[in-house]
Amino acid sequence: GKGAFQYCGDLTRAYLPNVKIIDTTAFHYCGNLEEVFLPNAEHIKRGAFKFDTKLEITSLPKVISLGEEAFGGTGLRNISIPNAETIANQDFEECLKLPSADLPKAKKIGENAFKRCPLLADVNLPEAETIGSGAFYSCTSIITINLPKVINIGNYAFSLCSGLTSINFPDVQIIGDGAFEGTALTSVVLPNVLSIGKYAFQNCTGITTLSIPKINTIEEGTFFQCTGLTSLY
Repeated sequence: GKGAFQYCGDLTRAYLPNVKIIDTTAFHYCGNLEEVFLPNAEHIKRGAFKFDTKLEITSLPKVISLGEEAFGGTGLRNISIPNAETIANQDFEECLKLPSADLPKAKKIGENAFKRCPLLADVNLPEAETIGSGAFYSCTSIITINLPKVINIGNYAFSLCSGLTSINFPDVQIIGDGAFEGTALTSVVLPNVLSIGKYAFQNCTGITTLSIPKINTIEEGTFFQCTGLTSLY
């Protein structure tokens, strides 16, 4: 139930083979919890493991839904959720040790879902269609990202991803305000983009080539201080 093991400070390992629902804040602030095995869990609710700073290992092979902030502020070393179609707001925000995320069926990534995950470098989102506002804000280790089906990228989604040099978004149509400000992009090819928000590529001084053949709307300051830009088409 709700808060079932909340603040159980001496709990280090949880193995629950028959549980299908982990309720709201069930393991919230279990400061010494290191391992969780939930082989049959299907639903993890809001804040279930939030601030379990030592939680490094979890197995979620059957999970299909996550509530908001489910693993925010944990110590996860990797995350693989093969069956979830939605990652909710702030689910992995400030997971400071997380280097990779494998989400092969996720269609929607919520707001601030991976915000300030400084070690996150490998992201697998082959089915993602919507990236929420701030989803990867200040994920400074991401170098390249491939989102072959994404259509909508929210405000500040990749803002301050200072290591980001390459993107592949062939189907994207809408890019929000500040989405890529302060990144290290060098070439931007967006064959289907229709609208780009305010300051979306501000201070991307490394961009030399920009291709936006179908663009309808470019907002205020979209490419402000892109001082290296030499080719626009």
